[in-house]
This record gives sequence, C-alpha cells and structure tokens, in this order.
Amino acid sequence: MPPIWTYPWSSQLHCFEDSSASFDLAARAWDQKTALKDYLYLCRTEPGFLVHVVNFCFYSRLEPVPDDRGRMLPLTTDKYISICVVEAVYNVVAGAAIWGFIYHLLQSLMERPTDRAYKILLLQELANVMSFEYKRVQSRFKRYVQVGSGSGHFKRVPGVYGNGVARVTMKTKPDTLTRSNPRHHYMLRLCQTETTPPKAVDWVKKLHGLQRTEPVEMEQTTELEYDAFSDLAVTAAFAQSVSASLALPPATTKKGQMYLSKFGNLDAELEPLRREIDLSGYAIPIDDLRQPGMAQGALATLGQLVIEKTGADIGFLYQDLNESCLFEIKNQYEQQRDKEQSAAAVAPGLSIPEPSSSELQITERRQKVKTRPAHSSIYNITPTTEAPEKDDAPEAPILKVVPSTF
Repeated sequence: MPPIWTYPWSSQLHCFEDSSASFDLAARAWDQKTALKDYLYLCRTEPGFLVHVVNFCFYSRLEPVPDDRGRMLPLTTDKYISICVVEAVYNVVAGAAIWGFIYHLLQSLMERPTDRAYKILLLQELANVMSFEYKRVQSRFKRYVQVGSGSGHFKRVPGVYGNGVARVTMKTKPDTLTRSNPRHHYMLRLCQTETTPPKAVDWVKKLHGLQRTEPVEMEQTTELEYDAFSDLAVTAAFAQSVSASLALPPATTKKGQMYLSKFGNLDAELEPLRREIDLSGYAIPIDDLRQPGMAQGALATLGQLVIEKTGADIGFLYQDLNESCLFEIKNQYEQQRDKEQSAAAVAPGLSIPEPSSSELQITERRQKVKTRPAHSSIYNITPTTEAPEKDDAPEAPILKVVPSTF
C-alpha cells in the first residue's frame, strides 16, 4: 500500500501583510533546507539509502521510453551507473543550497522591511530563484512519470538529447483523460510546462481528493512518482504562498539574475566531471555500494575529483556561491544607493560581476581552503562520522503591540 498523500501546508496558503509573513515563509524555507540537508547526511552515512537514491536515478533514465515507432534503447549498461551516482548526489546538494539561499533572501527582507528599493531587488531575485526551483523539481517529477505509470502517454524523440537526457514529449492531451483516467489527467497536468505553481496546487488537491475516493486507483502510482511528487507539492505551495504574501514580481531573465547566473556557471564547471569519473570499482552493480567501504569509497573518490578539478570541496563550492551572492547583492545595492543623484523612484539594477578565469578561480579557492574552519560545509558529500550539524532555527520577529490593536 503506497503512503497516503497528506498536505500539512494546505492550510497555510494565505496572505500576510506584515513582517510575520516573511518570518513564516523563512521558517518554511528553513525546514525544507534542513530536510534536504538531512537527506544528504543519509546519503553519505547509510549505504542502503544511497543505493535507493542511485536506483531512483538509474531507473528513471528515459532511454526505455518508446519513440514514435515503438523502439526502445537499452538501459542496462554500466556506463550510466557512475553518472547516476554523481547526479543523485548533485541533485540533493543543489536542492539544499537553493533552499538555503531562499531562506537567506527572506531573512534579508526582514532586516530592512522599510527599504523599498532594496526590497524590490530582493523580491526579483527571489522570484527568479523560486521559478527556477519549481521548474527543477517539476522536471524531476515529469521524468519519473514518463518512465512510471504515465509512460504510455509519452514518446521519445530519437537521437535528441539535452544535458545528456533523452528528449521525451507528451503524446496525449490531458483533457482527453478527464473521465477515463482522472489520475493520469491530473499527473499529466502537473508535467506541463505551462502549469504554474497556483495551478499545480489545484491539481495536487485533486490528486489528494482522488486518494480518498479511489485509493485502489492511486496504488498504481510508482514509488519514483511519490518521491518526486512530494518535492513538487511542497515547492508549488511555497511558491504560491510567497507570491501571494510578498507581492512577488513575475520571473524574468532581464534582472535579478545574480544567483542563477553564478549557479549556472558552477553547474557548467561540474558537468564534465559526471562523464569523467569512473566509479566502476565501487558501484557496478549498484548493489555493491552496500558492501563495507564501497559507498564511502565512491563518495570519497567523487569528492576528491571535485577538489582536484575545482580547487574546493563541492560543499564549499555551493556554500561560497550562496554567501558571495548575498554579499554582492547587498554590496552593489549600497554602492549604487550612495551614488544616486536623482529622486526618481527607479530601482537600481545590479550588474553581474564577470567570472574570473578558470585557473584564477581554482587558485583562489585553494587559497581559501587554508583559512576555512576545521568543520566541513553543511553541503559536504564526503563520508563522516559526525552527526548532522544543527542549524539555528529562524528567530521570530518582534511585533510591537499598541492599545489600538485591541
């Protein structure tokens, strides 16, 4: 029997107009970041859990999806296993880092609640990051549906790949399934790129209703789909709450790209390592990761390769990404504010610093390693015996109450 789909956040989809809104959202972002950090901790300390995650990645590859002529590509090939170990780990680290940045943006909003120009900058950055994260988890959910219970509604485009992933398109119009198969209708709607977070929340609620009225029908949903559905549901609900509570502007590629630009640069730097690394001595077959020392060896090998190629541990790469973006947003805003010579109510635009050359960047990272504290980054992937570091929960804002309140 699959788990019941429950939604503790459903009662939280409402608006606030004071600082408590930012605090509530920051607390939820902190919870999600902490959950992903704990997930990463299990990956690096529990071999059985790592096997579970890598299997999710491996068996969600899209090669087995038939093309328009019914042809399928073989899946059981060893060359994908090393890539899947890397992708599984990268996905968790990136997710934790993104939610950490979202949390700090919301904290920054609480620090200067009356600075309108600064608020505009932060909200645009937040809108873009939230849009990116929603699309990222939606893509993962779509991938799992394509190889899961919804596989018959998709077709693979022969010979077409994007970022190493086979291109698959939807061949069924969701509304044709409204009566015959409402579960697939709702799930296909969640896969569509035009489905915004508010619309996604509506489809999630419909699936929840179907869980109660047609539990047998919902049992056909695969474990892969349940796993990705949880992230999609949480992210869609959070994005809707942020937009409603903080009057979030539309996402755009023209401004507020500080974080996404740097995130993309880091992803491009790490991408070649997915193809370069060879973990065949540890993870072929995947169940070998359960053997003593194998999972630790695979993660240590990956961690060492990242250090050799980039100059820093992957955890610190993402930690530095978050910290540097927050610093540059604040620093550039303050510099431009000081230079303002007119009273025009136009928000200053932020320029994205040109990235350093690859060699210089690696050298700077290696120098920075020497000044780091002894403990590792919260996004670290290297096996450790230490318990996960506990973050300080966000402090509640101090609300001033005057007699007129009553």
